[in-house]
Amino acid sequence: MSVTLRAVLAALALVSVACSGASRAPAASDDDLTPDLPDLEPARESAGTLKHRCDDGALDACVELGRRHLVGDGIPRDRDQAVALWTRACDGGDGGGCAELGNLDLADEDDAKAVARGLGRLEKGCGMKSGYACFRWGRVAQDGLLTKRDLPAAAKRYGLGCDLGSADACHALGELHQDGDGVKKDLAKAAALQKKACDLGARWCAWYGYHLEHGLGVRADVRAAATHYDRACDAGDMIGCHHLAELAQRGDGVRQDPAKAARLFERACDAGTVASCGSLGRAYQEGAGVPADPAKGLALTQRGCDGGDAVSCGNLGVTWERGIGVRADAAKAAGFYRKGCEMGSPAACVFLGIMHGTGAGGVARDPKAAATLFEAACEGGYGIGCAYAANAYGEGAGVKKDLGKARELTRRACELGVAEACE
Repeated sequence: MSVTLRAVLAALALVSVACSGASRAPAASDDDLTPDLPDLEPARESAGTLKHRCDDGALDACVELGRRHLVGDGIPRDRDQAVALWTRACDGGDGGGCAELGNLDLADEDDAKAVARGLGRLEKGCGMKSGYACFRWGRVAQDGLLTKRDLPAAAKRYGLGCDLGSADACHALGELHQDGDGVKKDLAKAAALQKKACDLGARWCAWYGYHLEHGLGVRADVRAAATHYDRACDAGDMIGCHHLAELAQRGDGVRQDPAKAARLFERACDAGTVASCGSLGRAYQEGAGVPADPAKGLALTQRGCDGGDAVSCGNLGVTWERGIGVRADAAKAAGFYRKGCEMGSPAACVFLGIMHGTGAGGVARDPKAAATLFEAACEGGYGIGCAYAANAYGEGAGVKKDLGKARELTRRACELGVAEACE
């Protein structure tokens, strides 16, 4: 039996699940949304303290002081001084110094001798039990930018780095286990590694929060996810700010606060997180937590789409199809739906499928293309796509009529949260 989905269509909305780029800029606290996690990270030392410690023979302080000299972080920018400090540390047995020297060598990709020297320094640093050096050595193997790509080798090096306390290495190994790249796919192990990364460095807490929100390898706990997003956001990770804003917008795991959500989206957007620009644009279009401003909303959503956010492209399709602050244009809408779908937004695939299924707005009627799009959305974990695919199989629209398959897709839609499919 097919599923009637007019109510679903009326409520259909694009939901962002993208994780975009992060920033490490200082962040204001959002403690009014969630309780704090304990602060496990040491306080940042001043440059003066680092210099005194380095002069007294603390090689880890020399490494950190070199990092600050390289970028001019609170002290004069001085590459030569950075190299001198790292050389002292590396020669004295601190693998972090070797790793930083290796990074500089590897930056010169056209110099084969420098590349070979850099790889040797990373290996040496890892052997000196520098978790960071093991992480960087693993990243070279994973990316294959300078050597042949070798995911099993990357996983092994990340494991060494994680065991030595590198949050970066734990996070990277967790990603490999989540995707099954070079190692066995294991969501429980991936979640455990992301938790360890979070415990070692707050900027990685959003990744463990995502596991908690979606029940990936752990019991789903949206309240705990919100707390982890908040900690990451406070540490300057804009991914954490973006996901916390999504929860605040919906009132999921935290109290509903559209104004707070809009502020978080704006902060993340200003820091370069394009998904947040699109979400902020939608807030301005709907007047959710900010004064309604369709023109500003359109510009922000376009910024998100231009930056590569699939959901923003899909939302532009909604804007042009429904004429939100613009003259409705079905052809433009279809173009943005297609772009969003190709970039990975299953909801955009559904909207494009609906247009092809009905021939709305002058778009060519193509039931077969519509059914293919619905199934693609379903395979992407989007319940409404499963429900529309069930209708297609139940009615034989663009596919051979198959009531058994229709029932199977209906069950899948129900499992993915489409209440109408559960009736």
